[in-house]
Amino acid sequence: NIRPECLIITPHAQHLLQIAHLDLNKFLSPSEIVQRGLPNRLLSYRSPEVLYSGGPIWVWGAPADIWSVGVLMFELLTGDLPFEPKPGEFFNFSKALEDKFESNSLWSRVSIEAKAIIRSLLQVDIDRRPTAEALLKNPWFSIEL
Repeated sequence: NIRPECLIITPHAQHLLQIAHLDLNKFLSPSEIVQRGLPNRLLSYRSPEVLYSGGPIWVWGAPADIWSVGVLMFELLTGDLPFEPKPGEFFNFSKALEDKFESNSLWSRVSIEAKAIIRSLLQVDIDRRPTAEALLKNPWFSIEL
């Protein structure tokens, strides 16, 4: 699961952002996370195929990570998670299927370009998600701040 607490910002220009803290929860199935009393928030970054397979995340690879990046981008730009289950429940991905994230008050302030990226990352169909390489070629990632 790529999530905010796994990100480290460094002063090195080559590796400004690093991913760390990839912990035990990636080896646990969703039901094991619930059984062990771990925060449901951990499930918020998992892709539909991982959640519904019932297996550990490591078997899915890059497409599952791309989904997690989409959730992380949504959270960084709006302050909320796009999908968050109630305790003891699993997800309803109808927002992604219907392309509806408007319930978040800050979503309207997100640029059209950023929304398009997030929507592409949060594709329920793994074959429709971009690769990391394709994502980095998107002009939005070259914008000067």
